[in-house]
Amino acid sequence: MSKVPGYVACAYKKIVNVKDLKPNPDNPNEHSQEQIEWIAWVIKENKIRKSIIVSNQSGLMVTGHGTLQGAKLNEWEFVPVDFQDFESPEKEYAHMVADNELARLARMNRSKINQSILEHGPFDIKLLGMPDFVVEPMERKDLFSENQLNDILGNENYETMRQFNSKLNRELVRRMKIFMKKGIDEDKSTSLAKKSIILTLESQDEKSIIS
Repeated sequence: MSKVPGYVACAYKKIVNVKDLKPNPDNPNEHSQEQIEWIAWVIKENKIRKSIIVSNQSGLMVTGHGTLQGAKLNEWEFVPVDFQDFESPEKEYAHMVADNELARLARMNRSKINQSILEHGPFDIKLLGMPDFVVEPMERKDLFSENQLNDILGNENYETMRQFNSKLNRELVRRMKIFMKKGIDEDKSTSLAKKSIILTLESQDEKSIIS
């Protein structure tokens, strides 16, 4: 294929027609229809960023079964493929299983996502690939209660207070990172950042630090 599809954004050995790929029948990783639809949406929005691995020995796919199914659902004709050698059928099989299982051993720190997502948005949170994830940008980061915000802003409506608190949280994250770059741990950095914002609010117009 002479032209690389616009949805491919990764290194690869060859762009291959999906009809020519052979999924491994012994692949134990089962993809639900919901997951396939999710994969299809993510790679459509964020492109394919990891090539499918095919064994030079067996000619079968080793990794990327979900990507292939997502690409087919998107009605894409071609996908990026990396052809690799394996020392034995046993090691080929082991890599196929490990590729899925090793990722499951990691623990997703959702609290950390909530703390950092304000720095990386806005974007559709579906791109995170977490169907049940709910953004709670003020988790562990609320500087003021609703009553305190009302004292600061006067008789503003709830939406104004929510937006103000959200901006304060972004400022808090920014200041936290400054302290953490100095080698201070996260909890201490959070405390110092919060104190510095409160001092700023007390010394000048409340809205000036986030305007």
